[in-house]
Amino acid sequence: TAEFSKKLVLDEDDLKKEEHKKEIFIKELGFSHVVEMIIKHCQANPTCAIVGHNMMYDVIYFYNQFVGPLPETYAQFIILWHSLFPSIFDTKVLSF
Repeated sequence: TAEFSKKLVLDEDDLKKEEHKKEIFIKELGFSHVVEMIIKHCQANPTCAIVGHNMMYDVIYFYNQFVGPLPETYAQFIILWHSLFPSIFDTKVLSF
């Protein structure tokens, strides 16, 4: 019937709109989505390592921007960071 056809077209339009919203949402997430994938990978694979040079400020910025607010103390931060990324190597520290 005409009503059924109209409803089917509306459903297809709604589906396209929802898919478009989902694409925009994923696009807007941007790097946050990448960070989430890295965290999941590192938690699932204990041999995963983060390697960088002179990266203390980068680690703090990364955590604050993509994981959550910084804890009150450095000791708390280290516990939280290592729960996400068990292995981290700073080549500047290793070079001394």
